[in-house]
Amino acid sequence: MTRLRRRVVAIDPTSRGIAYAIFEGRTLIDWGHRYCGAGTDAVIAFLTRVVHDYAVDHLVLEDWRAKELRRRPRIVGLLQAIALWAGSANVAVTGQLRDASRGKP
Repeated sequence: MTRLRRRVVAIDPTSRGIAYAIFEGRTLIDWGHRYCGAGTDAVIAFLTRVVHDYAVDHLVLEDWRAKELRRRPRIVGLLQAIALWAGSANVAVTGQLRDASRGKP
């Protein structure tokens, strides 16, 4: 059976892990927060499982390249590592600033 809508996972790294929401079209499929500690490997392992289990096509995260980004260097590095991993896992990536996702100019 072929899906007509793509599945998207939006993520937000936190100091203790990663918050996520999975959508198919406009329908929320799953959401939550996963404790992963400060390690990049644990976050990547969790995302690998999410992409596999939910057949995710697209990943949305904060734009790690934006000079307006106000995040700690560890989180910026994590966002970069996630984007690099997604490329190798054939998952499309969109970087977006927080205000843009809220509809603010």
